[in-house]
Amino acid sequence: MKKLTILLTLLLASMAMVAVGCGGSDDSGPTKEEYIAEADKMCEESNAEIIKIGKELGTNPSDKETVEAVKSDLLPELESRAKELEALERPSGDEDELEAYYQDLDDGISTVADDPEAAVASDDNPFEASDKAAKEYGFKVCGAS
Repeated sequence: MKKLTILLTLLLASMAMVAVGCGGSDDSGPTKEEYIAEADKMCEESNAEIIKIGKELGTNPSDKETVEAVKSDLLPELESRAKELEALERPSGDEDELEAYYQDLDDGISTVADDPEAAVASDDNPFEASDKAAKEYGFKVCGAS
């Protein structure tokens, strides 16, 4: 059960990175509130996928199965979403704060990618910094692990 809990925590924490900009009708870009609302909506959808992955692993996956799920399901998703996220138009005035968040997120992804076995075995959350940044920015769902 601990392995499933670790995987789900790792996956939920990673969802701090799921966000989509939502612009208004003018060229000023999204407001912070629009950005957060859309991001949190996307995180709710992503959380459903995370639960699905956890259910597919079962209640007592081996370390090998858990690591394989991280490699085959989690990392490609994180890397793809991070690229999409970083390409989005940011709310005016929030660029620096979000850039720091994206860097924390990229660091967490790199930690998992560099050694997925250690990430699964560890009680440490490689997304702790990005989770904190997401909460401080105002996300309600994203970054809540």
